[in-house]
Amino acid sequence: MSNRESLRPVILITVYDRYNHIKQCIESIECADGVESFDIIIGSDNAFSVDHQESINQVKSYLRKKISNNRFNNFTVIDHKHNVGESKNLKTLHKEAQNSGFKTFIHMEDDVVVGRYFLEFMEDALNIYKDETDVVAVRAYRDPSEEKYRQQTFLSNRMCAYGYASWYKKWERVCNLCDSRNYASIVLQDFKLFRSIVRYAANGKSYPFLAEGLYSASDIEIGLMMEVENLKILCSPESLTANRGLDGSGLRSGVDESLQRMEPSNKKIKVTKPKDIEYIPVQKSSRPVEFKLYMANWLSYFLYRYIPFGYSLLNWLRSVYKS
Repeated sequence: MSNRESLRPVILITVYDRYNHIKQCIESIECADGVESFDIIIGSDNAFSVDHQESINQVKSYLRKKISNNRFNNFTVIDHKHNVGESKNLKTLHKEAQNSGFKTFIHMEDDVVVGRYFLEFMEDALNIYKDETDVVAVRAYRDPSEEKYRQQTFLSNRMCAYGYASWYKKWERVCNLCDSRNYASIVLQDFKLFRSIVRYAANGKSYPFLAEGLYSASDIEIGLMMEVENLKILCSPESLTANRGLDGSGLRSGVDESLQRMEPSNKKIKVTKPKDIEYIPVQKSSRPVEFKLYMANWLSYFLYRYIPFGYSLLNWLRSVYKS
């Protein structure tokens, strides 16, 4: 049976101009057990500003060389000649993967590094949970705020984009739900629902901007969707990935020195069977966010819901903060 006929996932990576990040990302995957059996497809976007062209060219040069010198089963680069943006870049990767016959995928951005058993865990989880309709994805990243339940895999309602996997049949359902409903708006209009998640929401202050379509953040939106639709994600008890983009180089990632120093675990993880798995929501497994962030979430909520021109004020505050 070929890897396209089985549930072995294809690895999808979107990249823009961060040479050091994509190099670290690919090299970490090449050190993972079983990498020689996996296909990888990388979407290399082009510059939207002439100021970025030099760094873009460095990334593209590196990827061209990797095509003939890598440890993967197949190494494919989609080299965009014009800037398409993150969303269209990823959609192009998904289309290429599905046209090639893949039924499952792993997606990560260029700033993620992985541990030795990352690929093995993802493939095992996808096979074991393929028939569980309420489990729509697998994530390998465990946030440090999730202090408990490190002994075995568990189900959660927290999404994280630092390396996740899914089945295309299930992921199409997720995408269709997100396209058909504005979950940030739904949460903001339901006081009880907002109150139940705000204490553990690191990005609660951004919900008004998502509700108004100012920008898109798929990991946040999918997390809100799971809250409303009662869907779940299978989680590793150890973080098999780490993020290297919390150095200020990302569009909205900011700087977090402690997470930047985090290393992915090289521990071998056994996937818990569906009949034995425990569902542990964020509200039970995680530390509350810092008080100042908690208050910022509530301030954003009240300005948006109850103050005339509150959204305009939030927009102004956001521009001041960014400047």
